[in-house]
Amino acid sequence: MLCYIIRPSDMTEEELSSPECIKTIKVQEIIVSRWIFLERTHRPR
Repeated sequence: MLCYIIRPSDMTEEELSSPECIKTIKVQEIIVSRWIFLERTHRPR
């Protein structure tokens, strides 16, 4: 899983250091799964 923290572009460093910034920040999560080609898993030896 990947999480992107999205904050307003006009937010200052001072605002980011305050717990109040949580109200304006958004978190976007992306679920990623690993997959293997079928050809690779069923190769004759």
